[in-house]
Amino acid sequence: MDNKNLYNLSKLHAGEETSKDVVDKTYNRIKYLYENINNEQKFGFEINKFSENEQKLFLLELDKIRGSESGFFNTKAQKFPNRRILDNLQKEDMDLELENLIDYFIEIGSEDNNFKLNLLPFQDVVGIDYYNKEMIKQSIRYSGDNCTKSYEEPYKSILNYANSVSVELDNFKNIGIRNLKQEMLVVNLIEESFTYLFLQSLIYRIIKNPNLKKDERLKYLLRINEVLKTVYDDESLECDECENIFNSFAIYLFKLRKRNEMYNYIDVIKVLENEMNEHQDIFKNVQDEFKCNKRWISEIETKKELMNIILEGEKEKVERFNKKLKNAKKIMRILRITAGRDLSEDYLQHIKVVYREIFLSKIKYNDKNANTIVKSILGEKEFAVFSSEKESLFLREKINRGFFREDGLIEEYRLKNNIQKQLYEILLKIYSNMNLGYQRSNIIRLYEKVSLEMLLIFKEIDERFRF
Repeated sequence: MDNKNLYNLSKLHAGEETSKDVVDKTYNRIKYLYENINNEQKFGFEINKFSENEQKLFLLELDKIRGSESGFFNTKAQKFPNRRILDNLQKEDMDLELENLIDYFIEIGSEDNNFKLNLLPFQDVVGIDYYNKEMIKQSIRYSGDNCTKSYEEPYKSILNYANSVSVELDNFKNIGIRNLKQEMLVVNLIEESFTYLFLQSLIYRIIKNPNLKKDERLKYLLRINEVLKTVYDDESLECDECENIFNSFAIYLFKLRKRNEMYNYIDVIKVLENEMNEHQDIFKNVQDEFKCNKRWISEIETKKELMNIILEGEKEKVERFNKKLKNAKKIMRILRITAGRDLSEDYLQHIKVVYREIFLSKIKYNDKNANTIVKSILGEKEFAVFSSEKESLFLREKINRGFFREDGLIEEYRLKNNIQKQLYEILLKIYSNMNLGYQRSNIIRLYEKVSLEMLLIFKEIDERFRF
């Protein structure tokens, strides 16, 4: 729209009896919204794809939100978050809650004036997703040595669900029954399950497979990396179909939720890899005398020996070491409850990794290092929780890195990170489509290609070891 149309819209919005000063202020707000939302470098939402009438209605809703006191962002960090709606949407922050805003635009975009959302919120769907992931974890980590079976059974289960629910949603849509939020939740569940299965299999059936030599692990990881490169360059992932402007913006916000989660993860592993490059003395391979060798703390005869293994020869006062060890055990219990981490305070490798990543690694993320985060959590008077998702992610990924180092798998860890970054870029490309049906079908298609290669690799492994 040109400035004349924007000004006429502002006059209509402000009211015919309104003074020129008020109209001008309204115009400046509307123009600011239009120019910024239309800035491709800042936003990926193409407002000019829609009719001029839809654009006008959309801009008026954005202006209405900016002046509203409703809790669209559910944040206490900002005094007036709605006024900064465009700035907030640009932030790649997984702690920024967008669900209320998504629901708001879905209800506006509904063709049924009486439409009301009546579904579980994303937070509750995460609970359902946790149950699915526990089943996947059991299959991948604890179901025996048959790699093919451990992957194929959950993969087929997810694929069958994805295909059947897609048919069901399309059938409902054809007879005029539709709920956009339900489609989003389905897409989210399918993608989360596929992604979790893939990454768990990558780690536990290839990288940490005791039957594979280092060169074999690296060869398989590179094969998977090449498959992802071919998918990423596939132009068929593009889609021009879209909903009305309000539904499309709700889908755009859904994509931002995924972007924030994935980009925060990518940021964390970049920070951790930079630390590994800059402080190689801390992250060099573990010497034989400091290896845990699958022992329990009870098997270590003296405190001096325990300190020597955990600190890897470095010196520390016994009192200070004991205090840090106690706090490390506390945080392990919190992670076991809040994040489902399989951590035991009595297992030597677990306590060593957590201790070193909290107290010896000084790198900061979001202006806090791990020690500061732990002090803040343990200082809570009530039930100890992380103050943000970013802090929880940072600490969990540091611990993951520590386990890879303990197992002598730093090179594999770097390759895994590269594969995961590439995977997330592909998924975000899919999520950029303004059509949830295309999102579902392309997520299924992506994992069909990836799983084909994974199963070829697993069959090679199983045939070699006759499982």
